[in-house]
Amino acid sequence: MGYQESFIKFKDEKTLVQELRRYEKYEKDSDLVRIVCVDRVKKQVFPFNEGELVAVVGGDRGQQRDKERLQKELGIRNIVDIVFVDNPIYWEMAEDKGVRFTDFLKEHFIQLSKGEYEEILK
Repeated sequence: MGYQESFIKFKDEKTLVQELRRYEKYEKDSDLVRIVCVDRVKKQVFPFNEGELVAVVGGDRGQQRDKERLQKELGIRNIVDIVFVDNPIYWEMAEDKGVRFTDFLKEHFIQLSKGEYEEILK
């Protein structure tokens, strides 16, 4: 089906951390999708609030279309929403601002460093 990345929204940071810990302990039978990083929302963009942490999942596009399927594949639960990184709304917002799509993403999201990631898991 092709490679895709998605932002994964959880209820709050505590739930995200819980699920990241669960994911790290999960013994996967498959490698169709994986959590590739955690981003902090720099600037509010639907459906995310400024300062919110979101997991970024990469892998098979078909596995990311349904919360239950994605949760099963990752060995986690409590996903509130899946937002495709390349969703048409973000593309349209970038076009309306007259900026490249990658610049739009950089304006709204920043990847946590390895140190920051380890710190939230403590």
